[in-house]
Amino acid sequence: MAIVFTGDILPLDITIQIPCSAHFKALTETFGLPKDGKRPILEPLFHQIARRLFIGGDFQRPSQELFDLTEGNPVTFAPGGSSANTFTTYARATRSNGLFLGVAGTDGSGQQIYQSLTDSGLLLLPTRLHLSETVKTAHSFSFRHTDVNGKENTSYAVYRGNVKDLIAPDDITCEMIDSVDAVFMSGSMRGEKMSQAVFDKALSLRWDLGKDFWFSPHTEEKVAIASADVFQWLIRSANRTTASVKEISWTLLPDVETKKISVEQTLMALKYVFEERYLENRGRAKQHEQIGFITDGGNGAYVVTADDIKHAPVAKTAKKLSAGGGGDAAAAGGHAALDVGLSPFDALLAGQEFSAAKIETTNGPRLEGDPLDHLRRRNPQLAHRFEVGLRGWHQASDASLSIPGYAIPDHAGMSHIRL
Repeated sequence: MAIVFTGDILPLDITIQIPCSAHFKALTETFGLPKDGKRPILEPLFHQIARRLFIGGDFQRPSQELFDLTEGNPVTFAPGGSSANTFTTYARATRSNGLFLGVAGTDGSGQQIYQSLTDSGLLLLPTRLHLSETVKTAHSFSFRHTDVNGKENTSYAVYRGNVKDLIAPDDITCEMIDSVDAVFMSGSMRGEKMSQAVFDKALSLRWDLGKDFWFSPHTEEKVAIASADVFQWLIRSANRTTASVKEISWTLLPDVETKKISVEQTLMALKYVFEERYLENRGRAKQHEQIGFITDGGNGAYVVTADDIKHAPVAKTAKKLSAGGGGDAAAAGGHAALDVGLSPFDALLAGQEFSAAKIETTNGPRLEGDPLDHLRRRNPQLAHRFEVGLRGWHQASDASLSIPGYAIPDHAGMSHIRL
């Protein structure tokens, strides 16, 4: 089980699937939102969008216009953002719970995030999910349209909330870190002095207690380049990194124009970091193997270690509902597969299968349902290896948790599957 903490205000992600291209164009042009792009929005525009699409701005009450625009399927919610997407899928796949350390507002959206996470059965209580009166919950509107050629067009409207009362060093205790197997940091922290103190304490405790550290930057180009020294330090410290090729190039090669950096150069830069770290730590009792799962959109994904770089193509999908959140599902699959004992390459394949399952079955950014059911359907042989490992992992640890509808598989009756 893991503790997840994120430096940004936990958002309420709202995905709106629009079947008609004319409606998609009209809606995005009305609010000045770029096609296939992200644009942070100010609070007044956020409220304008909310009031137009939801009665009184209440996200539980879609307007008639929204029903018309979406042909009766108005909205998909994913409370908690990217970090919660990854954590939820990971916890369901491994049948293990954990702690979630983050901040949301006391407004209706913040309450919805808190209720969703605490009611899921995935969190150990008391969790450290703070509801703060000084915070306004962040939101992300994702307007999506898939045209007749299967191309997905997306426009994001991101309201970041305010950034007061975030995680402080005192929130991270020895007892908290000792109760989990891994520390998973998702996203960038706002405020350098506070961030460095939080990082220092979390990483010091995890090292002293022999815990894994997973890092996922989830960042934008300007933030990554401005914070390159911090991100480089985190990647060097983490024994697992999940990121996109672009995020790694912004972080490890900030002085080079992105367009001039090849995928191979980016991956070799990460491999060099791992090699250097391995040589520094060689002979130490607490040496952790460093692994990077790096996605490259439609070109597939890579697993990087100090010894090798391997590639896996995008897993095929029967249909495409939405690519948003595919990277979160891939990260969850990779972490889960490594935890149950699969090889780094098999973990890469599991991540690609989780991502494909998300893309073909879910409009929103979070994989719905049981990840193992999706894996059994898509890749029975890999699912068998995963379930055998999962059973052994639970027998050897204190990770077991009874989540309603998510039993630990009994692989004794699965001998009919040929490996």
